[in-house]
Amino acid sequence: MAVENLGSEIWKSWDRQGKSEFINVCKQAVKENESTSPLLTKTGENRELARAIYELIWHGVKGPLRREATATTIGELVSLHNDMPSIILDVISVIDAETSCSEGNSEERTRFCFIVKETEKFLSDKLLKERLEIDTLQDVGTLKNKNFYTKFIKVKTKLYYKQRKFNLFREESEGYAKLIAELNQEISGNVTAKNILEIIKSLIGCFNLDPNRVLDVILESFECRPDQHQFFIPLLRSYMSDPKILCEVLGFKYCFYQTNTEEVTPKSLYLVTALMLQHSIIALDDIYCWYGLNQKFGLCEALLKVGDWTHAEQLTKKLPDHCMLEQHPVAWALCQLLHAVIEPVYRKHCLLAPQLLGDPVPPPGGSLAPKCANTFQELKEHAIPMMVALGTSMHYDPVLMYKVLRLTHAALTQNCSESQTPTPTDNNLYYEIITVMDDVILPSLSFMESNCCIAEQVWNILQLYPYNHRYCLYSRWKNDTYQNNAKLLRKRGDALKKMKSLMKRVSKENIKPVGRSIGKLTHASPGFLFDYMLIQIQMYDNLINPVVDSLKYLTSLSYDVLGYCLVESLASADRDRFKHDGTSISLWLQSLASFCGAIFKKYNIELTGLLQYVANQLKAQKSLDLLILKEIVQKMAGIEAAEEMTSEQLEAMAGGDLLKGEAGYFSQVRNTKKASQRLKEILSEHDLTVALCLLMAQQRYCVVYKETDKSHLKLVGKLYDQCQDTLVQFGTFLGSTMSMEDYINKFPSIHSMLSEFHIHADVAFFLARPTFSHAINAKYEVLRKADPNSKKMSLTAKHQKYCEAVKEIMDPIVLSVRPLHPLKVWEDISPQFLVSFWSLTMYDLFVPVESYQREVNKLKQLSLQVMDSKDTAVSKLKKEQERYTSLMEKLQEEKKKQQEHVEKVMVRLKQGRESQVLPPRYRSYGQAGRRRRKYLSVDAEIVVVKKMAAANLFGDGGTVENKNITSAGN
Repeated sequence: MAVENLGSEIWKSWDRQGKSEFINVCKQAVKENESTSPLLTKTGENRELARAIYELIWHGVKGPLRREATATTIGELVSLHNDMPSIILDVISVIDAETSCSEGNSEERTRFCFIVKETEKFLSDKLLKERLEIDTLQDVGTLKNKNFYTKFIKVKTKLYYKQRKFNLFREESEGYAKLIAELNQEISGNVTAKNILEIIKSLIGCFNLDPNRVLDVILESFECRPDQHQFFIPLLRSYMSDPKILCEVLGFKYCFYQTNTEEVTPKSLYLVTALMLQHSIIALDDIYCWYGLNQKFGLCEALLKVGDWTHAEQLTKKLPDHCMLEQHPVAWALCQLLHAVIEPVYRKHCLLAPQLLGDPVPPPGGSLAPKCANTFQELKEHAIPMMVALGTSMHYDPVLMYKVLRLTHAALTQNCSESQTPTPTDNNLYYEIITVMDDVILPSLSFMESNCCIAEQVWNILQLYPYNHRYCLYSRWKNDTYQNNAKLLRKRGDALKKMKSLMKRVSKENIKPVGRSIGKLTHASPGFLFDYMLIQIQMYDNLINPVVDSLKYLTSLSYDVLGYCLVESLASADRDRFKHDGTSISLWLQSLASFCGAIFKKYNIELTGLLQYVANQLKAQKSLDLLILKEIVQKMAGIEAAEEMTSEQLEAMAGGDLLKGEAGYFSQVRNTKKASQRLKEILSEHDLTVALCLLMAQQRYCVVYKETDKSHLKLVGKLYDQCQDTLVQFGTFLGSTMSMEDYINKFPSIHSMLSEFHIHADVAFFLARPTFSHAINAKYEVLRKADPNSKKMSLTAKHQKYCEAVKEIMDPIVLSVRPLHPLKVWEDISPQFLVSFWSLTMYDLFVPVESYQREVNKLKQLSLQVMDSKDTAVSKLKKEQERYTSLMEKLQEEKKKQQEHVEKVMVRLKQGRESQVLPPRYRSYGQAGRRRRKYLSVDAEIVVVKKMAAANLFGDGGTVENKNITSAGN
């Protein structure tokens, strides 16, 4: 049915056919929804019927329809359905409001009142008085007594506003006494909540007790015996099913303690509330509004004590971050709950020995308490969310913190051997442990005072992660954690004040006491303290040695954080790395590089991050940070990259490794074996050996053409020399420390370096020389042992075998070099000459006999001085004497070995001088051949000059070597 079907014509022809049409439409609407209300349909609410009745009455009020006809039609509609009188009165109420509010329409109001008066015949008098206003009823004439309104107001006031008087003396004290006796009796098998409830009902009826006061007595009894919650909880649930009334009674108790400042809210009240929350008798949102701030802390503590973590977490989230769990009692309660939750898995994986059982932690009571973790997966589900919520407050319980650290270590290493590194899996909690470290362990460590044991245990876990994960944690710990916690900010300020005082007093005379103080201070908060220390070192380079010596009392964690702080300080982009004149490197970078070399040599700090930083800088075509690598190799391996050398040092550099170490460097090489071995292992483990070499080799030309295209010429030369010196230094280090098998396996072939990596011949052959020497010597041994007369072989035969070995090894290299240059190049110089020229060193061509003798004489003089010393103990004198004697014997043996090697090389050069020095077109005899040789000598001189320059840069001496090559060629 639609009201639109009732057009204006229906009202004009009401007497003829309009009334019948209207009645039929209403009947159809009622018939469609006969089983339910006429106002409801299957699809929803139906307002069309009420709209039709509204139009009927409104046309009667306005005038187009007679008033009598309207009232008669309403009488016919009433009989259609039982709900029709209610619907009609609802419509009359609406029109009543419209006509009473309109001004100047007294005629419409009169017509409305007439229609209502006529409908009284068909509508219930009670329903009429219920729905219509009193004024309307008086206008209609339904209420004829004018005092009705006055009586109505009096009754209403009496019902709703007059305070009810309650006679307390009707309650008999005996009833409360019996109630208290029943509630506080010993709980046995016969005493159940159901029986006590029936007794309470009897007491209320017999002694006329107030039910609300009875509820208060039950709660008081519950407070006195919260351990009997299994009895009181069912009793309360049965006695009062409305949780809001329970909250109001409890809230009244809390409000009393809020207003009375002398009284402290009893913990028993918190405990009762927590138990009721845990068993869902009341809701947290209903009771929360009754609490003051401190009372919320007490409730949270009680919730954690009863093991209701769910409601405790909800309550914590209602307050600002860290507000709840920064309270010591609340944090301690959560720590005790965590002890109980992790106890099974801790005893399973982390006991020291079966004999050391210790005191077991009882599980949290009740079936509603959190489930204890028996596996690492359950630890992830139940315990880790609690740890994250606890946050920095774990420092209140160092025992729990140590347990968590041992558990996380066991989880990471459960399926790994000692040499393996854990990988991310679901069972080992790889990423969850990172979260716990970031949010809980490291911030909590900052609160502790000089707890080196916790710091070392933290390092036992962090060392299982790669350096990039650790450095990310250190960055957040140092830069973000302190900004989000006011207490940590104060700790930071106090620690920084102490560090400033210590840095003012550090010197060579007080290294031990100051070092111990620095160690204690950095156990908890190393990051920002090292930042200040590095700032001081960059400003005052004379602090480097005292500071390095004073850092021997640090923990392993502090050392690793120091490595991160160094990388962060070097990577700071807002600092100028050049002096103001733009011709040299800034002093702060030089000081920091020197400190890096000293600290990494003296202490076992992981170098991976710093070396990777240098490699990344080289990839970005920035060679300035090679200064750091240069210092590290020099300090850790004892290999100097001297820019200027004396003639005696140059001569000594032609000898063996022992002579180089004793006479080739300005500083004596001492105690570098462990440090150099550590550096070699780190480079090999992270595949940085070859990468750094090749990047440095390529960077030599980026320095000139890309990196410093707009820089001062002096700076360009300095950076180029630094790149060259560091490459030589690093290559020398690798050649002296790496085994030849590793060297051959890791480095690409000479052909790959020249063609694929686009490295120039001088660098490529410098890196490949150790492989040539090793391959030639190995082949020589094979050929010598294959000879039947190897034991009686003459010197000439040995030399011949050596030449054969050289030919077999070097010929493939010659063939690989030939395609790298155009054929026109080989018309003036042979590939054999090029390969021989770049593959030989001073060690192959010249024996520095004078240098060997000079060093032997020096050792003899030192030995005599030791024997003449009277202040040294005899045992120490003897040990020094033996050391000098052993060193002299090793030098003599090294000299003899080099002499034999040089003889073989010279024989090789003399045998192949014609093919190596002269290309085929210059080997003809006669006047033309001599002229061609003369022209060749000019080209050879150019090559030799280039070789001399490169050899000097690569530490090969140059002058002596090339003189020998030239003489061999002649």
